[in-house]
Amino acid sequence: MEASVGFKTVRYLRMYATNFQQPVVFRMTKLQLVGSQWRKYQEALNEPGLNEIPETSYSDFNVSVVNIEENSVGGENKSPYVVPPGINRDRDNTTIINRQLNEQSLQVCVDDLEDKDARAVYKNVTFDLINYGRLQMFLHAEAHNGEMLLDDEINAFMRFGTDFTENYYEIEVPMKVTPTGLDGNSGDAIARLVWPLENEIDLSIDELLGIKSERNRNDF
Repeated sequence: MEASVGFKTVRYLRMYATNFQQPVVFRMTKLQLVGSQWRKYQEALNEPGLNEIPETSYSDFNVSVVNIEENSVGGENKSPYVVPPGINRDRDNTTIINRQLNEQSLQVCVDDLEDKDARAVYKNVTFDLINYGRLQMFLHAEAHNGEMLLDDEINAFMRFGTDFTENYYEIEVPMKVTPTGLDGNSGDAIARLVWPLENEIDLSIDELLGIKSERNRNDF
């Protein structure tokens, strides 16, 4: 790979395979480069002086994606990935074949999260939400690696605003845990088990603006 500085300006890409014991034939039908704009948030997520994180915090987390084509079959210790209720998979309009596009979601796996601690990912975007009516987000929680996780034991939160520390809205919901061992082939029958209604964020943006106006009037 040749790049002027880092990975921002990649001009060439070379792939090679070695150490074969006998002749092989490669047949490549499609080559895709998969990237993510989500980044780990490394700064403190709590207001200074409130809910201080212990100095000896060993929690770590991984950021990846799950999708309908690769993760639709569950298992003993994991839930299948299904399309959220009310969401239809997009179709590929660039071909004459009636083909559905892959549908995927962001996945954040956290290990050894201590009490009052938090982990987050972020993405820099530019949106004008004035012309939007509602904000909807589907959330899912499950234990992994055979660990125990109870309902309302963890919370999920979403922040959006003009910066990360001072000017933002935050919505937080306690999480209901999806049981493992579900059959991914059940279709819509398990959609609400994988995406519980209690975990869903569905709010009016005007309502947020009204709460902010009320706060300003009360000089909070």
